[in-house]
Amino acid sequence: MNKLLQAKIAGVRVLKLRGEITEDNFSFFVRGVNHALRFIGLQYDADNHSILEATSAMYDYSNTDLTQIKLTQLAYFKRGFFLVAETVENAGELPIELKDESEIIREL
Repeated sequence: MNKLLQAKIAGVRVLKLRGEITEDNFSFFVRGVNHALRFIGLQYDADNHSILEATSAMYDYSNTDLTQIKLTQLAYFKRGFFLVAETVENAGELPIELKDESEIIREL
């Protein structure tokens, strides 16, 4: 599943490299990815383009500030979050905590 997630994330990274999305939007995408990954004990390292076991929090997982950001930033956050959530769900490994968090994120 890690390889599949890396490939899906790489697709969005290519869009950033082509200039089709901004660095800021990609940052929110990665934040969403990591927000979801933490529920399965993983994190995405954007510098090395790999998914690692989460030994320490690389990102702030609080979503309290998400109500005060631009709509496009929120959209990229959600895109990253749901990319992971749907991939985990399709693999049959969706923890109840991630499912509950999906409902919260969906309502933002």
